Amino acid sequence: MPLAEGLCDNGWLWMQPGDSPLRRSPLAFSFNRVASVSFPVLVVDDDPITREVYATACRQEGFEVHEAATVAEARNLCLTVQPSVVVLDLVLPDASGLEIIRTFRDFRFGILVVSARGEPLDRIVALELGADDFLVKPVVLREMVVRVRRIRERLFGTEVARVSDVVYRFGPFRLDLKRQELTVDGKPVELTRGQFRLLELFVDHADEALTRAQISIALHGHGGRSDNRSVDVLVSKLRTALSAYGGEDYLKSVRGLGYRFAVPVETVSAGQTRGDTGWQA
Repeated sequence: MPLAEGLCDNGWLWMQPGDSPLRRSPLAFSFNRVASVSFPVLVVDDDPITREVYATACRQEGFEVHEAATVAEARNLCLTVQPSVVVLDLVLPDASGLEIIRTFRDFRFGILVVSARGEPLDRIVALELGADDFLVKPVVLREMVVRVRRIRERLFGTEVARVSDVVYRFGPFRLDLKRQELTVDGKPVELTRGQFRLLELFVDHADEALTRAQISIALHGHGGRSDNRSVDVLVSKLRTALSAYGGEDYLKSVRGLGYRFAVPVETVSAGQTRGDTGWQA
């Protein structure tokens, strides 16, 4: 079964087991290189040929690439290397790749699942646990690299370091984009990375009706393999988290369309804090 396909000067190029990615992959890419920006990527796959194909594609983009063949190796590298994005297979020899998502979903790096297990339930579970995107093997190498870069830009901004200082206030909540945290009276509200990004989307488009397709594209990019069910599940989880603090009516269902964030939102500076008597500079 083909492991991956890349784009060369005469069309699609299928990578078969035994092919040398070092021999064929130089034809596949013509992206701009950004070697000056530190962009560590961890590629996790137990098949050495597949891992080399993915790693070579990422290195040709100027990424700093690290490789792991097991969950144990990946766990150690996540702690020591602190990658920007992890390209993760789900079927690994010592444990499921889902263990990496469970363990590190609150860490500030992105996860692109690349797996032959592409049933809707597999995608929903991975995305619900905290994966940022999902590709089904065989993959187009160019698409994989683009998705890796898009995940990184969604989490960290563009190649020029750019972290938003915007802080939103709604009801008893304070959403700090720079700190990547949601708090009530200074105490953190536990959210997965996916739930946090979804809340950021709603707050940024408060009182606007967003379709499920718009939500899916905002979270997973154009061509993402998300579906209406995974969007509904993520919204339900976020609604449950907010309801613990009186926010059960914040997310309104819009019949036949999607959802609307139905609470006034105030934008404040990142330097503002909440004291005992209210918001103060």
